Parts: sequence; C-alpha cells; structure tokens
Amino acid sequence: MSVSLSILKSSVPSRLGLVLTVFSLFIVSSAGAEIQNNTGQQAFTGVESYRLASFDLVRITVFEEPEFGISQRVSASGDISMPLLGQVRIGGLTVEEAQRQIELALIEQEFLRQPQVFVSIEGFSPRRITILGEIGSPTSIELPPGTNSFDIEVVIAMAGGFSDLARRSEVRVTRKSAEDGIERVLKVDVDKVMHDEKNGIALTRFRVLPGDILFVPRRFF
Repeated sequence: MSVSLSILKSSVPSRLGLVLTVFSLFIVSSAGAEIQNNTGQQAFTGVESYRLASFDLVRITVFEEPEFGISQRVSASGDISMPLLGQVRIGGLTVEEAQRQIELALIEQEFLRQPQVFVSIEGFSPRRITILGEIGSPTSIELPPGTNSFDIEVVIAMAGGFSDLARRSEVRVTRKSAEDGIERVLKVDVDKVMHDEKNGIALTRFRVLPGDILFVPRRFF
C-alpha cells in the first residue's frame, strides 16, 4: 500500500481520517479472506504476495502422501520441520514459493518424483509497530493479516502526525535483524522521503516492518 501524505499538524485531521478509512477497509477485506479449509480449520486466502514470517502458523499437505502433512509455526529462523524431510526454510517466501521449495526438497532427497505440495496460512504471527516521541499519539499499531509493512508516512499519520517540535529529518527506527538477531538503528529523513515520493522518486521510500520501534526526537530550535 502506498499513500502520499503531507504530514503537517494543521492537516492531520482530514488526511489522518483518509488513512484510517483506508486502513479500516483493508482490515475488513482481510477478514473477508478467512475461509474454512478442507480440514475444518481456518485458513487465509488472497495473500498471494504475502511473505511468510517467523511464528506464522502454516498447514502443509502433500497430495496422497499424508505422512508429510503438518500444522506448525514457522521458527524464529524461518524454518519448519517436516516429517522425514527435516528442516526446510520458508521464511521470507510467498505461499507459492514455499510450496515449490518443499517440492524441490522432496525431489532432491528422493522421497517423491512429482510431489504436489499445498501450503495454507492458518494464523499470522503478532505483528506490531511502536511509535514514540514527538508524535500526536504515541502508540503501538498492529498490522492487519497478510500485511508485511507500511510506508513510514502512513505509520506517522496513524499515530496522529508529527508534533510542532518534531525533528522530522532524523526519525530513528530500531530494527532487529531476522538473520543475526542484532538490533540496529536507522535514521530516516521523512521530509525527504515525502518530497521524493511526491516527485515520483521511489529510491528513498522507507517501509516500516513488524517489530520496528520508531522514535521521533525533539528539535531544539
């Protein structure tokens, strides 16, 4: 989702209302994507572009090979443990890519010649973004099912926009690496991001990820 906003305190109410309306509609449409799979349990559809994340709950079935079937949460490192097959990394993949990854593993380890693998999402991991500091309403935002990220200006608008004393050019984003678990702090010039987006320049676009903590510092002049 890409929304172009001018996050000025005087314009927050009307523009924030627009963002929250879009956000609400997104949640409703996501909720409408819940169905009952053939096991009688809840599954989610319409998330073709969604990339599987740690602690997502997935169900894996292999056509006419029930011994490979599992319902399991993706590990912190992005792996699942399948019967006989062992560890398979599916974190960061779409559902379609995960299906192909498991099929290749079954072929390479000579379990099956032409496996048909089906992956469904039964539950999403808790996915929250926290924003603090010189902001209208410091808060924690939960991403709706099937969403991997938000543009930084959308997150700020959801939190009430910048305060009059916000140092908009040095928003700090604390992010834990999925690979090594190390927290790193990124500095984002939100004014530049918004200026470039307005002028059709996508290079500076910044996406906020689940687990990120945003801090808007105060300016002193």
